[in-house]
Amino acid sequence: MERGRPQPATSKPALAAVPAQNAQNNAQKVVQDTGRKGVNQRMEDKTGRGTYRHMLTLTKKVLQLHERLSKRESVLLVQLRTEKVGLNDFFFSRHVPTVTSLRCSYGERQQTVAHFLLHCSRHKDLRNRIFANPSGRNSLRTILSTPQLVIKAIGFRFAHAA
Repeated sequence: MERGRPQPATSKPALAAVPAQNAQNNAQKVVQDTGRKGVNQRMEDKTGRGTYRHMLTLTKKVLQLHERLSKRESVLLVQLRTEKVGLNDFFFSRHVPTVTSLRCSYGERQQTVAHFLLHCSRHKDLRNRIFANPSGRNSLRTILSTPQLVIKAIGFRFAHAA
């Protein structure tokens, strides 16, 4: 090689020459692929079906449910939607020593979110006072997907805890 003569161009572009747009497009593809895999995995998964019953996919509507809630309320909403909330059904499945049955204290049914919010005779008066007959109050999916009913369900849970 002689001095002063330009070097021939290489076929590989320099790393700095790669446009930022390509990196962004690649990141979007990875997120999309991961999202598809996540949906497919949730469809086949045997655990976490409680969430799937109430939320087929994560949508803007689901995220909007949390917008006006405090952190405490938002956490409780997630617990209600995932059915990982402090009720006997969950505690019994986790082998909590002090919980000897998955049934409610009245022995009627498994103490699940649906039983707690919709069926338990122990909370009938409180349920009637808080929900006051709005439409959709007999559907857990509707209650956990409608902003006004979500707030009432959280109020119901807090009123019960008090």
